[in-house]
Amino acid sequence: MTIKTYDVRRDGVTRVIQPEAEAVPLEQPEVTQQFPACECPECHGGTS
Repeated sequence: MTIKTYDVRRDGVTRVIQPEAEAVPLEQPEVTQQFPACECPECHGGTS
């Protein structure tokens, strides 16, 4: 996997900082990087 690093100014102008860098994905994200479980009624079958 590759990642492109760029800067965006307040006026919307962008500039590339690093055109391409190799990024090794984790098999399982660290606990601090995971989203919390969804608590919406649809995901809980209409019960909360």
